[in-house]
Amino acid sequence: MTQADSRRHDEWHRAAQALAAAERDCRPTILLSAAFPHFTVADAYQVQLINIRDAVAAGNTVRGYKVGLTNKAVQQQSGIDEPDYGHLLADRFLVDGESVPIARLLMPGVEIELAFVMATPLRGPGVTATDVLRATAFAVPAIEIVGSRYDRTGPNKFTIVDTIADNAGFSRIVLGGQATPVAGIELSRVGGILRKNAEIVDTGALGAVLGNPANSVAWLANKLADFDIGFAAGDVVLAGSCVKILRDLRAGDVIAGEFDRFGQVTVRFG
Repeated sequence: MTQADSRRHDEWHRAAQALAAAERDCRPTILLSAAFPHFTVADAYQVQLINIRDAVAAGNTVRGYKVGLTNKAVQQQSGIDEPDYGHLLADRFLVDGESVPIARLLMPGVEIELAFVMATPLRGPGVTATDVLRATAFAVPAIEIVGSRYDRTGPNKFTIVDTIADNAGFSRIVLGGQATPVAGIELSRVGGILRKNAEIVDTGALGAVLGNPANSVAWLANKLADFDIGFAAGDVVLAGSCVKILRDLRAGDVIAGEFDRFGQVTVRFG
């Protein structure tokens, strides 16, 4: 390993430690793109993977993956114009209707998504939406609670490097209880409704997710191949939100997501 490589590896670990400490202490850290302005997307994924490997070494389990920033409206909210991905850790899964303490979340927001559950392994490159549909056991409605471990009050712009390193902003996931096979359903036309305290906040169609959420899952399968990772049977894959991120959240709020043919999922903030 060259001296430059050694220095870069040290920077990855320092960045990962800063994000891990922010999560543990519920205290935001400086944007990575400000602390390490030379970081690339590849560097950011290495930072993400360090924290995932540390979590697994500590006894956690990767139960699947998420695709982020697939919806143009969410991209505009974030100021980022390309998708990214993160890992779904087992200790972040919530039961439908469960309450989560909002005080333990940094910059929380909610999105409603379709979660694909794999029946068979699937690995890129060359995966298509048709391959995804063949490999899927069923799909369920999901709420993703997103977050940010950064102090974003300063003058520096939030970038794709920041969100990737931060595990694509993943915080918690809630899966609905209705398992629906995807065969024969035109997923792009499925409508979704996001409700807060029974009031409709936003609506959207799954076609907003890269044209079809199966396209999003295929993109992820091919992206993971760059890191020699594939989907295993039973993996949960969050395809991306069809609505804008809802960030106006307070203790006592009840959030519900509902999809045509796929049912409903809820979460409470305590």
